[in-house]
Amino acid sequence: MAAGYAELLRTRHAARLLVGTLIGRLPNGTGPIAIVLFTRAEGGSYSLAGALAAAYGVANAVGQPLLGRAVDLFGQPRVQLPAAVVSALGMVWLALAGTGSVAVAYGAVVVAGLFTPPLEGGLRALWPGVLGHREERVHAAYAMDAVAQEVMFTVGPLLVTLFVALWDPAAALLVINAIGVLGALSVVVSEPSRAWRSAPREAHWLGALRSRGLLALLGSFFFVGTALGSITVAGVAYADGHGGQAVYGWLMAALGLGALAGGVVYGARQWPGAPERRLRMLVALLAVCYLPLVLVPGPVLMTVFAALAGVFLAPALACAFIVVDRHAPAGTVTEAFSWLVTFFGVGAAIGTAAAGPSVEAGGTAMGFAVAGVAGGAALVVLMATQRVLAGGTSGGSTAKPFSADGTAGGTLWESRTPPNNHCGKAPHQPFGVRCGAFLRSGVNAGEAPPVRWLGSGSMNEHVIRPVRADEWEKVKELRIAALKDPAAAVAFLETVEHGESQSDEFWQERTSRGAEGRAVRQFVAEAPDGEWNGSVTVLVEEAGTSDIFEGSIERTQGHLVGVFVRAGQRGTGLTEALFDAALEWAWSLDEPALERVRLFVHEDNARAAAFYRRFGFRASGYVVPMPTDPSAKELEYVFERP
Repeated sequence: MAAGYAELLRTRHAARLLVGTLIGRLPNGTGPIAIVLFTRAEGGSYSLAGALAAAYGVANAVGQPLLGRAVDLFGQPRVQLPAAVVSALGMVWLALAGTGSVAVAYGAVVVAGLFTPPLEGGLRALWPGVLGHREERVHAAYAMDAVAQEVMFTVGPLLVTLFVALWDPAAALLVINAIGVLGALSVVVSEPSRAWRSAPREAHWLGALRSRGLLALLGSFFFVGTALGSITVAGVAYADGHGGQAVYGWLMAALGLGALAGGVVYGARQWPGAPERRLRMLVALLAVCYLPLVLVPGPVLMTVFAALAGVFLAPALACAFIVVDRHAPAGTVTEAFSWLVTFFGVGAAIGTAAAGPSVEAGGTAMGFAVAGVAGGAALVVLMATQRVLAGGTSGGSTAKPFSADGTAGGTLWESRTPPNNHCGKAPHQPFGVRCGAFLRSGVNAGEAPPVRWLGSGSMNEHVIRPVRADEWEKVKELRIAALKDPAAAVAFLETVEHGESQSDEFWQERTSRGAEGRAVRQFVAEAPDGEWNGSVTVLVEEAGTSDIFEGSIERTQGHLVGVFVRAGQRGTGLTEALFDAALEWAWSLDEPALERVRLFVHEDNARAAAFYRRFGFRASGYVVPMPTDPSAKELEYVFERP
């Protein structure tokens, strides 16, 4: 389990980005308690301290999605670092001016909260590229991210109290925010952060919120936040009657440790099935685990119940990150993750406000009952919107493929144009039109229309087109056929046994994940009778990320994977037609513009290598060991942009 996380952190850039983000988020995690301690030290009342902390929280909730949208539009360095500096200056303003002028104090905390950089969403946008778009590794990273978040919210307040003890509250404000700026700086100067670009987005004033699936998720996690916020207040009331602040500390530590343990276990394996379905189960378990708290037993058993209440929190958050990525409209990933932070935070504030009157009206048990009710409400939202959430992805972060042979999709366009001649290369195949036909036929860059290819004889007529999200059964059938081919051992990184063992949910998720992707497209050759006779997938690999072999990508490029044509159609020109469509789509992209397209071929697959050379690919000299057999070699072939 620990070895899996250690391996993840050994991936280039991973440890730096995780640690830098945690340090950069330190001011956000410690802001409320630091403001309260500073205000009290200045002689301010608890009411003023609470009001200033609340103003900081509200400003933070407003600023996160706005800055997240700015990151999606302008990139991470241009937004994250300036925001971190301005936020820190707001806290410096508070530390130097004090609370003598209430208006000045409010202005300072609002600036600090409003400009808190969306490092949390930024990191989650970077994970797929850093980890080579490998689904199991990205999911594990989301779980590790959720665990690290629990650690930060546990350690952060301890650091504040330590700095206050060593110096004073004003110094604590200054030091914490200086450290935060350094963390943000570490992230934005990294290669992945500088190279990252959001997928092209549709101009819309609602941004990420135009996704119904995302709205459903946000509504649910508003109530998850409400539950957590109510527990913090009810915990204070419980501690007052069972031993004071020490007991409260034990309860909060147990809650955090429970979440830590749950997140570690959850991220240690790959879970089957659609994440939306898994999320409903996790939220249901989370709600059930809140219920024992209303029994308010003695401190020892109550500590156990607190740990139980935290066990499914980090797993639910990690799963929610996956769902956000699946439902965020293309080009809005950072904003979408920031909205999750906002809804969760606002829910926590509402829970805090609701628990106080509940405790006064019905005692400590009533305060904990708020958590149970809120957990149930979170589940009800997910159950009521399961059809919306099951409706597939909306484009995601950059529509990452997540697998070496991932599938993609697209819209079925009515235009019918023949394949091109490889965009400027010699027309050595018996078909060809000029490069750019997609754009001239009224289709936007990156949107691949179907093309009709006529082979030698009417029986060879095929339509070359992108797959659609609802075609998972055909995707599965063609993939299994490919894995049963005699050449599969040297052509694919997967066995037929592995493919056949996967559940229907796996194939549904695999197909829908890339169905509207801007960074992945799978083309198929469809015969008049509807049978699929061939396929090729294009992955977009951006500079600064890692590839499926865990190597560093230095140039923004396309990568052809999953090449397969049924035996009866080989030698008819169908493979060339598939490659033409793939290259046409690759060259039509303008953001990012691809410098070249590459593929890998096994050293023993001489027939495939000969075809690639005839088509126009050239051996680059770059060689990698085959992941399934390190003693064998995979040779890189490249096709430079005309």
